[in-house]
Amino acid sequence: MTDAHPSTLAVAASVPDTLKRCLAEIHGADASARWLTALPKRLEALSRAHGLIIEPVRHRLSYNLVLPVTYRGRRAVLKMSVPNPELEREVCAVRACQGRAMVRCLEASPDEGWALLEALEPGTTLHDEPEALAITAAIIHELHQSAPPASLPHLARWAGGFERLRAAFGGGTGPFAADLVRRAEAIFAARARPAPGDVLLHGDLHHGNILRDGHGWRAIDPKGLRGPRGFEPTAFMRNALDPEMTDARLRDVLASRVEGFARHLGVERAELVEWGIAQAVLSAIWMWEDHGEGWAPELWIARAFEGLR
Repeated sequence: MTDAHPSTLAVAASVPDTLKRCLAEIHGADASARWLTALPKRLEALSRAHGLIIEPVRHRLSYNLVLPVTYRGRRAVLKMSVPNPELEREVCAVRACQGRAMVRCLEASPDEGWALLEALEPGTTLHDEPEALAITAAIIHELHQSAPPASLPHLARWAGGFERLRAAFGGGTGPFAADLVRRAEAIFAARARPAPGDVLLHGDLHHGNILRDGHGWRAIDPKGLRGPRGFEPTAFMRNALDPEMTDARLRDVLASRVEGFARHLGVERAELVEWGIAQAVLSAIWMWEDHGEGWAPELWIARAFEGLR
């Protein structure tokens, strides 16, 4: 590390411990440690090759290192992680949209674990926006006009989470209610089949992944999938929920969101409810796989969606 420039050493030192722990949980302790050790030199190489002025971490991070940079005289964002297929799919989805309701990719090398994206400013999220649902529905409509690249996986692949769960527990469901898992499996089997009407799915379009810029609102951080359009609102519907609310209040909030998306997008209410159940259960399984804890809120949401059937 001592061979790197002091400025890149300072940027690398700004990586928060929470992100380091998350990288280790997701990518393995050895792979994440090697990546972090090489980070100063990697930053210096990117700075020289692309003329970047790289600044330290400013915001709370979860799964990726996101750094503010200056690129050819304009503000941009450098997104980095241990090389993984998710970043490759994200870049593919971003490029497919060509700026239509989505952030633009300026340069990228997913194989090396980085992407340079335009900065959306002021970059405020939908969390405090009273028209958040209508804005999200409009974003969904625009995103789904872009043709889904054939290289992107189909949503059906995500059903592998159920298979991994059952394999881990000898065909059982471990800490998860068997009836919910069976219900989620059945929904994926029935609704996640490849079809001619499949669209380019963002896959994680919640309040924090839609930012305001000078021209309105645009999406960031897509998962990059092909699949049925009725799946898209699930991330928003399950997000920004008060964990202290009663079960009855949660059902009311979810019902309002279901009705809103059904009205704005012309998707059947029953489809939205079913996707809400299925994706909440799958998200709980992912929490178990990646972190070994924290899945209870998703199961609470799944039960609430069940109450709307």
